[in-house]
Amino acid sequence: MVRLAQEPKQFNDFLHQLCKFCLQNDLRSFCDFLATKGITLISKTEAADSDVAEEEARSFLVKSEPKPE
Repeated sequence: MVRLAQEPKQFNDFLHQLCKFCLQNDLRSFCDFLATKGITLISKTEAADSDVAEEEARSFLVKSEPKPE
């Protein structure tokens, strides 16, 4: 029997830090690339021990429209 280790908190923390780094270093295109591949936070729906709601996971990395000035 194959048993998968689930570590949603560690993955979610990593993804938050990665995206923060990308935004601080003008690498938004990498975050956009992750979004096109469907890579997002692990939600409670996917792993019971996650602390991320499904809506938060769905909206993470979604491009926000530029606000008119």
